[in-house]
Amino acid sequence: MPGFENSYYITSGPYIGVRDTRRIVGLNVLTLEDLQKTTRHDDAVATGCWFLDIHPPEVSVDKPFTGSGFQPKPYDISYRTLIPQKVSNLLVAGRCHSASSEASASSRVTATAIALGEAAGTAAALAMKARTEVGTFDGVKVREALAKQNGGPFSEA
Repeated sequence: MPGFENSYYITSGPYIGVRDTRRIVGLNVLTLEDLQKTTRHDDAVATGCWFLDIHPPEVSVDKPFTGSGFQPKPYDISYRTLIPQKVSNLLVAGRCHSASSEASASSRVTATAIALGEAAGTAAALAMKARTEVGTFDGVKVREALAKQNGGPFSEA
């Protein structure tokens, strides 16, 4: 594929169904405290609302999960959780966005991952049009563009 001539495969998740995978450390890290306090962000690009679905690290036949089952109120996910701290002009969406292990137990679900993917795609298009890098692009503008296409967060900043 053009532009990837020098790329190579390093690794993939070794087990099917592993829920807690690699995540970036972004300009903002979504935390359990953010979920508990329903932290609001002006640059929110998605809303999370799934309960903390923490599964045990070992095989269990009698207990499906060990998590608290804490059900957060709908919470904001900042555009900055898609921007890696040490890599320029890259966005990382879905299960790999910047979140603590506990917060990821809520934000990794499919509906939220889809919203984060839409936000990343929208941001990439806007940054390209503005001839700037995605990491320096204003997340508030991404939020506004998402709102115009009936996407983005369901909370008011």
